[in-house]
Amino acid sequence: MDNFLFTKEEAAKIFDDNTSVKEQKELIKKADARFGYIMETMASIIGRKWDWFDFDNENGSDNGNPIRGYFDPEDYSNHISFVGQSTAIKNEDFDGYDYDFPTSWLWTNFESQLQKEVDEFEAKNKAIEQERLDAKNNLQSIAKGIKSIQDKIYANIPQEMRNNFSFKSPEQVHKDRLNASNEEYQTAKKILEEQQEYLRKTLTPEEFEIIQFKKPEDLMQRKNAKKLKR
Repeated sequence: MDNFLFTKEEAAKIFDDNTSVKEQKELIKKADARFGYIMETMASIIGRKWDWFDFDNENGSDNGNPIRGYFDPEDYSNHISFVGQSTAIKNEDFDGYDYDFPTSWLWTNFESQLQKEVDEFEAKNKAIEQERLDAKNNLQSIAKGIKSIQDKIYANIPQEMRNNFSFKSPEQVHKDRLNASNEEYQTAKKILEEQQEYLRKTLTPEEFEIIQFKKPEDLMQRKNAKKLKR
């Protein structure tokens, strides 16, 4: 399949006002063909199937006959904008070139760079999906552990005591475990405990009971907010 790749000389001439009308028309015709190659190749690499596509200067139709777009050197000097309708075969969220692509693709081999971008996008999505799966499996494992401990506790306490407490959700247990291994969280927690103990000794019971202490997460957020302001 011909890729209609422009030479450096052709690329310079298509934007040169001194190029003859005849040669300009031939170059624009080649640009139109190169545009088609780029659009089809881009769809193949990203994972799309075009129903139709055109330059964004297409003008609808006249009596049922489509008025096709064309390469305009003045409007498309930096980016070539397009319209169209496609079906995503894969990589539905890849939106790097939804509306345009660099005009330099007319005279450069863009395929390997685009493939690299798509590969990186797929690898990132795969890693995110694996994280979600790991998190789901972890929560399921925690839920089984909670159920086992719950059954053990219930087997060793009177029936009337069961309504006086509840068990943490798997999500909360997971969060608590993360916090337990988070040095910043533990530091904030220790600060709050020390301040709470100081006030307990300093204030009267009546004074102390009306105080509501912050959570370690609150201190961490405030500390991070101060860092951003600097």
